[in-house]
Amino acid sequence: MFEQWILPIFYKKDEQGEKNTLAGQCVWVNNYLITAAHVVDKINNEPYVRLRGEELSLVKEEAIAYSYTPQINKLEDYEDYAIFHVINKLRSPLHLSEIISNNNMTCFYNKKQQRQEICDTKRGTIWETLDQEPILTNEMRFLCSSAKLDAVLSSKLFQCEISPVLSEGDSRCPIMINNNVVGILLGAFTQNINIHLFQSAAYIKKILDQCLANSL
Repeated sequence: MFEQWILPIFYKKDEQGEKNTLAGQCVWVNNYLITAAHVVDKINNEPYVRLRGEELSLVKEEAIAYSYTPQINKLEDYEDYAIFHVINKLRSPLHLSEIISNNNMTCFYNKKQQRQEICDTKRGTIWETLDQEPILTNEMRFLCSSAKLDAVLSSKLFQCEISPVLSEGDSRCPIMINNNVVGILLGAFTQNINIHLFQSAAYIKKILDQCLANSL
């Protein structure tokens, strides 16, 4: 059920020149796409999502709310979020939760994995024959990890113990309880790789509510 509401973000071209590389994740809540700001901060990579069969560019200037504070001194004050309004009649059933729990939390994310296929190839002999050769193709897989609350750092941030641990490309994925988004993944601590940092959904909801109030 969640797969259509949790979307991979791609770069049209990354720093190495690779095309359509997996940059991270975003979650579709009501009619808003929510991700981390440092994904869309790389404007030269042209981040985008495939939404209902169409490409939607994630342009920093088009976000209704955006904050990225990598130089901040106190971790508790760190902000890294970007919110986009989705112009679409279809609305997600997901909600931003103000409750963090120790139990039943799950991270959902998309990952590129290689799949081996056997392909028939023609050999240019005088008697044309077919041989079978293995070829590798990339496909998107929708995966999940379990999460257990480790500590609440502030009203903006909390951290969880994740199993299996997440890696590059899984970042910005949501942590959820049922249909409720509890937080957005920001990254992992190198000294304890299974402890992951999340931007609180309650804080994102506060920011979104302020944006909607100011637009009235």
